[in-house]
Amino acid sequence: MINANKKQDSEEQENDSINNEAIYGQSDETEIAFNKSKVEITEDDILATSFLFFVAGFETTASLLSFLFYSLALDQKCQQKLYEEVVTFKGKFDYESIAQMPYLNACIAETLRLYNPLSAIGRIASQDYVLGIYQLNYF
Repeated sequence: MINANKKQDSEEQENDSINNEAIYGQSDETEIAFNKSKVEITEDDILATSFLFFVAGFETTASLLSFLFYSLALDQKCQQKLYEEVVTFKGKFDYESIAQMPYLNACIAETLRLYNPLSAIGRIASQDYVLGIYQLNYF
């Protein structure tokens, strides 16, 4: 995105196009590329998108960790099993060692399953479902 913010002179683009045409021959794609209008990305666009990425990543991670710690506080056996797995790495917490913790991975996956950070997504059934003598009505 930052590179898109830097403008290139039209002369440089024309020179590149001429050099490419001399080497490869003229093509229809070259003509189409010059006919398209350029979209400029402003510094405000870059800042707004960066802020969105930051907030989205921050909120989902904070939510995941909060629910993970809450779930571990409720289940002492799971907490102890995870503690024993983490202690075996003796303070070495780099990417490779964390990737070798299957129970931690399972705890995170289960927390994401139970407490989806994108819970605002709703689904509505397209038709009623009949289960034996019971009919389940959906909105």
